[in-house]
Amino acid sequence: MNRSPLQNLVILFLRAAFLLTAAWVIWTVYRGVPETAPPRATQTRNSGATTLRLRLTSREAGRQLDVPVRLFPLDLYSAQREFNSEQRPGLSFADFIQSRMDGRAPVEARFDPTGRVTLRVAPGEWWIYVTLPGETGLEWQEHVNVAGNDQTVELNDNNIFTRTRSF
Repeated sequence: MNRSPLQNLVILFLRAAFLLTAAWVIWTVYRGVPETAPPRATQTRNSGATTLRLRLTSREAGRQLDVPVRLFPLDLYSAQREFNSEQRPGLSFADFIQSRMDGRAPVEARFDPTGRVTLRVAPGEWWIYVTLPGETGLEWQEHVNVAGNDQTVELNDNNIFTRTRSF
């Protein structure tokens, strides 16, 4: 079948339009897919990490601000309830939470005497745990969604998780 040059040009144009439309549809679908967690090997690297600044500004804390801070990629209290909800022979709680952390490791540091600490953590959901011992024990359990290059979280009297009084 012989086609005229005009027919060949129209067919070539339609093929190109089809390929461009297919590429546009694929790109639109790709952009709409939610981001997934990076593979475990890349999650622990500092590339793409967020600088997380924590400030402890509780008036109830007094001058005792040189205390440890722990960040976990999961809620320890919920994990403890789940672990205790059914028997898991041969599995310790430490092994259980390790399996739930998706390859991310907990982060531990200490506040300086002014109540500040700067950490580099992978973006994602983290739970901050701080306990101030003393006559009135103060505890913070703060859920934070870490994102971006720089983020600051303030632990103060308004977001104390528990107060315990010792006698």
